[in-house]
Amino acid sequence: METILIQLKHAKARKLLEELENMEIIKLLNTPSQLNSKIKPSQLRGFLSKETADALLNHIVKSRTEWTDRFPEK
Repeated sequence: METILIQLKHAKARKLLEELENMEIIKLLNTPSQLNSKIKPSQLRGFLSKETADALLNHIVKSRTEWTDRFPEK
């Protein structure tokens, strides 16, 4: 089985999908749409490992240093 996400562009589309469900061809899943929801920063805690986060921070510091070395302020 395959799960897909679709966007309805016409009012009659929902009715057609419900008819397909009644014929037991598809199953409609009533899940809240997460496409428009915003992710809170607190939900990202622990997403990166400590090593990855440290490497990323070191890269950012190095990039900023290289930028200021190439383009010093006037």
